[in-house]
Amino acid sequence: MTSARPLLTLGIGLALLSSLPVPPARAQLVRQTPTTLTLPADLPAATGYQLENALGTLTFSQPLAIATPPGETGRVFIVEKTGVIQVVTLTGGAPAKSAFLDVRSIAGVGTGSGTNFMFDGESGLLGLAFHPKYA
Repeated sequence: MTSARPLLTLGIGLALLSSLPVPPARAQLVRQTPTTLTLPADLPAATGYQLENALGTLTFSQPLAIATPPGETGRVFIVEKTGVIQVVTLTGGAPAKSAFLDVRSIAGVGTGSGTNFMFDGESGLLGLAFHPKYA
């Protein structure tokens, strides 16, 4: 008698499944070529545009990010992957840079050498953020 109960349950389940409607067959999807997008046969000449070095002759070692403190317009901070944050002063004529923070000496603390800052591959100083109340 105990073996008939699972068969009865299975039978009821199959009967319920067979009473469900069968979804209609779906048609094959066909990609339609867009007809509203038209591009010119020849690209227009890029006239009037040129690159300009905004910071004059200043150069940086693997620059990755630029940040400004909230509310400041006279300084920008350039993050170099090698572990140095440069501050560039934009007021008073030509832009001038100086080292703001060099983490290469800090990163090696505890190793004895102070020069173990790695910046190859995906390592290095990768960003900078200022606190909203930084002054």
